[in-house]
Amino acid sequence: MTIYIKDGVSVKEKDLKAAAKRLDASKLPDGAYDFYYSKGSYADSISYSFKVKDGKVVFYEDQNIQN
Repeated sequence: MTIYIKDGVSVKEKDLKAAAKRLDASKLPDGAYDFYYSKGSYADSISYSFKVKDGKVVFYEDQNIQN
């Protein structure tokens, strides 16, 4: 899925984490997922990794696991 964001809007890693917190993962299969934001070049990109277990988002930092 691709979500387009207006030019001039600042996106930070904390924004991607907030989006993961609001994600309805009830129909997603268990596994690892990433939210990825890019503004034209790899140098301007950020990502946030999390996983889904039993229909719920699980954050790596809550498990003391390094991404």
